[in-house]
Amino acid sequence: MATITIDQLIARRVKGGANEAESRTLLAELTAALSGDNLAHALVYNGFATGTQADAFAAAVSVDALIARHMAAGHTEEESRTQLAGLVDAFDGDDFAAALAEDGFATADGARVFVEAGADVAVIETPSCRRCGLVSDIAATGMQADSFRAGVPVQEVFPGMAPEVREILISGTHPACWAQLVG
Repeated sequence: MATITIDQLIARRVKGGANEAESRTLLAELTAALSGDNLAHALVYNGFATGTQADAFAAAVSVDALIARHMAAGHTEEESRTQLAGLVDAFDGDDFAAALAEDGFATADGARVFVEAGADVAVIETPSCRRCGLVSDIAATGMQADSFRAGVPVQEVFPGMAPEVREILISGTHPACWAQLVG
């Protein structure tokens, strides 16, 4: 299915009798507060989309979907999260969307929807690696970053994240450095 746009979501809700300005505000609030299945269900419940459209939109504005697409091109999760964090720090708006598409995180349409939706991407700076001393930046959602910084255990905040990437968040130690330390 083609990526559904924000304007299409708004138009569907307005066609059902809702106010356009209120719909834009509500959609912004939903995309800032929810992700994945929760976002998809909220979009359907609030009349923005059908189930299929909502699932497609929720996937398009998901940090995990960006990471998965990048990994499918042969990158590790560590490389994907680090590279995405670099893009977050370096670009905004249309330039960010172009960089997402150029670097293989999304299609051009998907990247545009991700940026227009105000999808929540945060950067977590890790501790210095015990071996090489480098600090890494790891991309996550804002909610994940806030929970992690508040002390919620890393495996609860990032249950689907590869253990070696969770280790980077905990100790800063990269997989190659870990292998050299514990040999």
